Formats: sequence, structure tokens, C-alpha cells
Amino acid sequence: MKNTIEIVRIVRDTVQERRMFKRGDRVLVALSGGPDSMALLYLLRELQKTFDLKISVAHLNHQLRGKASGREEAFVRRTAKKLKIPCTIGSRNIRQIAKQRKLSIEEAARNERYDFLASAARRAGAAKIAVAHTADDQAETVLFRLIRGATGGIAGIPATRPLDTHLTVVRPLLNLWKKDIAHYLHTKNIPFTIDRSNYDTDYVRNRIRHKLLPFLLKDFNPNIKEVLLHNAENLSEIKDLARWEMKKVFTNLVKVRDKNTIELDKVHFEILHPAIRKEVICECLRLLKGDLSSIYYNNIADILTIALSKQSGKAISLPDTITVGREFNKILFRKGTGGSPRPPFREDIAVPGTTVLNTSGIEIRTDLLAGKALAPTSRKQKKPFYLLHQYDRPLIELFDLDKVALPLSVRSRKEGDRYRPIGMSGEKKIKEILIEEKVPLSERPQIPLVVDAAGSVIWLVGYRIGDKAKVGPQTKKLLKITIEKQQAPRPQNIF
Repeated sequence: MKNTIEIVRIVRDTVQERRMFKRGDRVLVALSGGPDSMALLYLLRELQKTFDLKISVAHLNHQLRGKASGREEAFVRRTAKKLKIPCTIGSRNIRQIAKQRKLSIEEAARNERYDFLASAARRAGAAKIAVAHTADDQAETVLFRLIRGATGGIAGIPATRPLDTHLTVVRPLLNLWKKDIAHYLHTKNIPFTIDRSNYDTDYVRNRIRHKLLPFLLKDFNPNIKEVLLHNAENLSEIKDLARWEMKKVFTNLVKVRDKNTIELDKVHFEILHPAIRKEVICECLRLLKGDLSSIYYNNIADILTIALSKQSGKAISLPDTITVGREFNKILFRKGTGGSPRPPFREDIAVPGTTVLNTSGIEIRTDLLAGKALAPTSRKQKKPFYLLHQYDRPLIELFDLDKVALPLSVRSRKEGDRYRPIGMSGEKKIKEILIEEKVPLSERPQIPLVVDAAGSVIWLVGYRIGDKAKVGPQTKKLLKITIEKQQAPRPQNIF
């Protein structure tokens, strides 16, 4: 059994080795009122001068245990008042939230707790949130993750974890065992509350704590907790190294299209070490989800199977409306893409004039010109339509007006559409052309076709025009079609 001086030293060394605090830091302590969090508060007070810390506390009432929850809240209020520490109290109906969001009680409580703590820390001006996870919690977490197949694996709980660019969760007690904490509380005569739900074996973690670990301690290894802790430390260091190496290559591998879409370069991804590949995938998911909750090892394995396969077009669905799919040499991570497919569209084109196609965010401008083309019609556009919004220059093509049956219209592709692209000897299915041009499956529905009154495709926009409407030596009238990003409305002069 360690004495109180040793206990304070262990916490101090943990803080220093993990660089948890900077001098003058404001620290918000997550205070449940239980033995671990009360020990955390008093130990940080003992180290307050050493690290020049400014301490405040926060408590979230989960409303799960009726009067007992209220008593714990009142206890925290009294403790903060006694110690003259700023205190923030919050309350959430966790049971109702879990039901509404279809989460387990544990997951809903965790999500709401960290959301509350982050909000309380910002109000308090704190850069660090201190939580009271112990070495026992670490051992239990390793077993929990092994059983559930969580992405963290047996690397366990990290000593520090950024919540965002301004907030970091720190765990100063991660190298202390609960038996030492109990001794510290008893020696210092520090009061605490008991959460009876910690003994409810309906919860998986409690079954691990009260059934599985005692069984392993008795029948397999009396030092099983230490073994789990040391393995977690070693594997955490390996994981940190893989993450360190991942950060070196991540920027060159990944392109963030928008807040809901991340594009990963398959060619460079597949030459990475397997450990770094997994870290790249996890980082992509973090960027979209904010965390890796509900993501398990089998999800990562499924993503790797798709990413490394030779077949394009496959996709899988993950929790929180995340989909991951392979599209040629790109691996696309999307959030919120599980809704209805884009509806088909069709709209007449003014000739001459300007037509705005709101469904695609483009403007189509047509001009009538006299005389022959000054240059031969291009056989192939260099800028695919689906990338138009990334370019400053529009897509422009010239057509022989006498070969085009007016009126013109622009529409989405239909099953079985085909035409004869300029330079080809016969017709070809548009679907086959888009596959050959490596147009991502998800982008194909928005590629517009310009068709004439006879229904002939005269332009697969962004690719070759139809051979029927090409400009030739006998051309006397030119039709110029310009397609560009929809322009923002110009402010009107009201004077």
C-alpha cells in the first residue's frame, strides 16, 4: 500500500511526463462526488502551487437515480463551497436522450457529459478538463475493448485527448490504483459519495469489474491488472508512433472536398504500412464524425477490404450516416449521403440567351455566330463536368447550328442513353463512356446532356460533343454553348 506522499508523487510525475499542464493553466475538474473524482480534486489542490493551477469544478446530474442523483449534486455544491472553488452544475435527462437518439444509457451519458464539460470549461476559461480515470479503469477498458472489438483495441485510455483545438482532456490518476486512492481518502479524511449503479451488473463494464476481473485474478493471474496496464502502455506507445507517422503523410493523401466529403488517394494509400493505413482511416472518420464512437474493428477491416480491392463502385454504410466507397483511384468518405438519390432533371435552353439550372448550380449561355470555326472542334474536354465548381474557367463548345434541331434542352442521363462522340465510327453507351473516363459513380447522375428537338445527344457536357453536330468545312452558322458556375447575383444600385 502506497503512502500519501508516494501517491502525490505518482500523480505529479504522471502530469509532468505527459505534459498535462502548463504553468498558470485553468483546469476544470469533472466532479461526480465519487471517491475517484474527490481524490482527483484534492490531489490537484496539493499540486496547485507546483503547477500554478487555477481550479474549478463541474458536475452533471444524469437524472438516472432519482433522489440519489440529487444528493450527489448537493454534495458537489457543498464541497465546492467549502473549498471556495468555482462550480458549474448541469442536468440532463439521459434516459430520455438515449431513447430519442437510439443509444445505450452508457453512450448517451458519456456524450452528454463531455458536451457539458466542454461547455463548462469554455465558460470558465479552462484549457484542460481533468477526469478521474484510474489504472483499474484502464485495465477494465482494455478488456472491454477486446470483448467489443472497439477501434482503440488494447491501447486503452489515452492520458491526454484533445476535444478541440482549445480543449484537452487529461487523466492525472491513470497510474494510480483504486486501492491507493481509497487509502489516500481515508488518510486525509476526505468525504465522498457512492454511486450504487456502479454495482449494477446489467452494464457490461460492471460485469467486467465485478465478475470477469475477479475470475481472472483468482483462476489465471493474480497480477492480471498490472499485465493489462503494461500491455496497454506499450501498445499505446506503438499506436502513438503510427499516428505520428500518419500525420506526416495525411495532408498529401487526403483532400477535403467539403465538410461532408473526404477523398483519399488509393494509389498512395495502398503502399503505406498496414498500421498507418488504419490510422489514416481513423483520422478520416474523426474528421467526419468528431470521434470514433460506434466504430469497431470490423468496420475498419471492411473499409480496408474496399480500399485495397481492384473493383471500383463498392461502398459500405457505417454508424452516424457515414458511407465509405471506392471510386476508381479514390476512396470517398461521406457523411449524410444515405438519403434519396438526386431526382432526374430536364429544362429547355434559350437560344440565344442564358438559362440557369438551379439543380446543378450552373448557367448555360448560348450565342449565335456567323462564319466558320476558327479552330477544329475539340474531341475531348480536359475538364470533367463534375469538377466544374473547382475551376475558374467555363466549359465552351461550338456546334454547326444547321445540323441541330431546335429547341435544345438539357437533361440528366437515362438508362440506355447512347450517342456517337466526335471521332468515333459508331454509337456508344454513355454509361460506358463515363466508366472509361473514371467518373465516380456518385457523380454520374449530375452529368448533364444537351439534346436537340429530335432527342439526339449533341454534347455529353465536359466530354466529347456528338459527331452529328460537329463543325465542318461547310459550316455557315455557329452555335456557341458556354457552361459555367452559377454566378452570385450582383448587388443593385438603389440610387
